Amino acid sequence: LCWRAAIRAGGGRTQAQFAKALDALGGSLDVRVGRHDTYVEGMTLASELAPFLTLVADVLFRPRFAADDVTHARAQQLADVAARYDDDEALAHEALVRFAHRNGAAGRAADGDATTLAGISPAHCRAYHRAVVAAAVPHFGFAGAISAAHAAAMVPVHFGPLLTRRTSSKLARNRPLTPPLVKGRRLLLLDHPGRKQATVMLGFKTVGSTHPALLPLRLGDAVLGGAFSSRLNLRVREQRGWTYSLTSFLRASPETGMWTVHWTPSREVAAPSLDLVMRIVELACKDGISTAETAFGKGFLTGAHRYDADTAEAELDLRMH
Repeated sequence: LCWRAAIRAGGGRTQAQFAKALDALGGSLDVRVGRHDTYVEGMTLASELAPFLTLVADVLFRPRFAADDVTHARAQQLADVAARYDDDEALAHEALVRFAHRNGAAGRAADGDATTLAGISPAHCRAYHRAVVAAAVPHFGFAGAISAAHAAAMVPVHFGPLLTRRTSSKLARNRPLTPPLVKGRRLLLLDHPGRKQATVMLGFKTVGSTHPALLPLRLGDAVLGGAFSSRLNLRVREQRGWTYSLTSFLRASPETGMWTVHWTPSREVAAPSLDLVMRIVELACKDGISTAETAFGKGFLTGAHRYDADTAEAELDLRMH
């Protein structure tokens, strides 16, 4: 909420003045706040980069944090939270992540709720912002019509205060995987009346992003569910027609991660489809994957990586992460 309020106005401008200055440069400014990192990101014409970075610096060092900025950001955030209740996939994924990480900070609601957001004032935002800017170790990224030398020269001009008295960041050591509090499988049921389809998500906690096992896990993910011709897609979608699409993916922070399988069967086949998916996953855990599947998975990941960086913006996002 504080970052959403911050990007509305800065540098002594009103919200309307800040928006007009941004529009005059043909620019856009946004923020993404996740459980592990925050991205302040924008886009402008290469010829307008210097005045654009001045606006970004105003947000970082001189945000307005007026009462109406916080009120607007709160309303926007509550609208996003409400919209999630009409998106079964987002609702299921949020519930799964919060349950899997229920004993840590990652298990808290990422966007808050009406009660927690109501308690955040402009004074809270100012204090939080000062603490973050004072302690953060920043990373800067540029993509598009700009040279590395030009980018390196622009950073100290506009963001010099962020570059002093900084220590290099270190990746946290991977903690060992811990057993669940309750042995066996856990079933979370979110009742959403009136739906003709069910959204099913199967989740397993995995290793963090710096663990050497992550790359083999990505290969296994491609073979099991990540590719269009994977085992799960073949058995559940092609052979039985129980879902229009089935996807699996790995998400990892420096310390921990999660492997998730997602599909949308009809209500009538939700239970048997879950049983089938579990049996296929268990078989893969027991017997592994074949030599042919390994070769296929490597080819798939190599090709898919090209699409992950098919634009300057996508490649920048990938490299920053």
